[in-house]
Amino acid sequence: MQVGVGMTPRGEVGLIVALIGLQMNMISPGAYAIVIFMTATTTLFAPPILRVLFRSSSAPTAQTSGARLEAISDLRAGAAAVPASDSLKQEPTK
Repeated sequence: MQVGVGMTPRGEVGLIVALIGLQMNMISPGAYAIVIFMTATTTLFAPPILRVLFRSSSAPTAQTSGARLEAISDLRAGAAAVPASDSLKQEPTK
């Protein structure tokens, strides 16, 4: 298991913009604290949560794999051919 916490580029940019806004008196110290808290929270908690969510949703079941294989074999056999519509049919010429 690899353990490492890296700041996302989105978080870094958010921190820089928030710091510039604080230095230019465009945002309050309270708003700056919220940006710092949210950046740290999403940086720390998003990767483990996403790992758990993707692990549970990406595990293929035997039924799903079987259905995919059956669909592929149907395509190879030509069973899934699309019928021509009536407007595309040509009438025989006399």
